[in-house]
Amino acid sequence: MNFRNYLMGPWAFWSAGFVLLLNACVPSDRQPPFLEVTVNGIPGEAHTLAAGTSWNLVVDATDDTGLSQVRIDIHSAEGHDHGDGTGIPTGWVAYSGSWEVLEIVDLAGTEGQASRTFAIPFDVRGHWDLVVTVVDEAGNEAPPVVIALDVENDIIPEVHFSSVAGEDPATWTGEPVWPVGSWVDLEGQITDPSGLASVALTLHDAAGNLLWDWNVAVQGATVHVLQDVSIPLPFGYQGEVMLHVTAEDVFGYVCETGFHAEVE
Repeated sequence: MNFRNYLMGPWAFWSAGFVLLLNACVPSDRQPPFLEVTVNGIPGEAHTLAAGTSWNLVVDATDDTGLSQVRIDIHSAEGHDHGDGTGIPTGWVAYSGSWEVLEIVDLAGTEGQASRTFAIPFDVRGHWDLVVTVVDEAGNEAPPVVIALDVENDIIPEVHFSSVAGEDPATWTGEPVWPVGSWVDLEGQITDPSGLASVALTLHDAAGNLLWDWNVAVQGATVHVLQDVSIPLPFGYQGEVMLHVTAEDVFGYVCETGFHAEVE
């Protein structure tokens, strides 16, 4: 017997078995699914919708072996992005209301479609993120599709600040910073085509303690101009504060909005 063949025989058999075992442990499907998303039948990265209405979402997905699930996530775009620099609008946005959706839709086969109709709450206003992802049977996940939903609202009152502490909020790129013990002057207007009933402004510290409040009965006016409104900041407080605005119209529809600031 050839001594070399004698030694190589078992080694070759073991090596072949090891390769087979290794191949068995490596997933054969590494290809993520492909998806296309439309809002009301229209593709695109941004859509304008109206509060109090319904809209249709269609997700068409394909995969080389087999689809598993579609994940649909709708949330406020305030204060974050999705890794590509989008999702944080420039300037202050008068967010109002709460609207969150999280749905999982099962799919099967190499081609599938998920169609859903969503109702937007009547008290919502601002920028919202629609994030859609698809996973196949092997666990491969397609890159998420992120779509900006700009929700307009003609039902609830609208709050607009033209100047806060001498700055135009439309130019803000983050939270404003106010000096300790200073006075913060507010300018702007609150409007409602049906007529306003009341307007209230409050300032709270990070623990939720009330630092300042301001209320006015506007008695049916469609426009209330904010003037001679100044917020005194306590000398002994440093940290985050929250300015909250509540405006109610004559039919009881309410807008609640505001923003955070840092006192240093």
